[in-house]
Amino acid sequence: MREEVRAALAEARGAVQPDTEFLTVKDAASLAQVSAATVRAWVQSGHLPCLRTGRLWRIRKDQLLSFLERGPSPADAALSLEERATRILARRAADASTQTPPERKECP
Repeated sequence: MREEVRAALAEARGAVQPDTEFLTVKDAASLAQVSAATVRAWVQSGHLPCLRTGRLWRIRKDQLLSFLERGPSPADAALSLEERATRILARRAADASTQTPPERKECP
């Protein structure tokens, strides 16, 4: 029974083949000839799928190669440098406004 459940779950998730190669962010960046920050940005924007376990990110090599063949999405390519900078600054301002300052404690 257990094996049947595992097989059904694996099929539903689109099971990863045993020969699938996973890359670290650093390895993916090296293969794509970009910085690790660029790979993280691709992942965070949803353009490049990855598997995350705790703090570790793993990227399937076949998905990275497919992503590199497709190139950036038309929406990203259409943005000017100024528009990108404006979006980044707006996002940082929104993040900063939601953070609460740490509580101050008196020293004994």
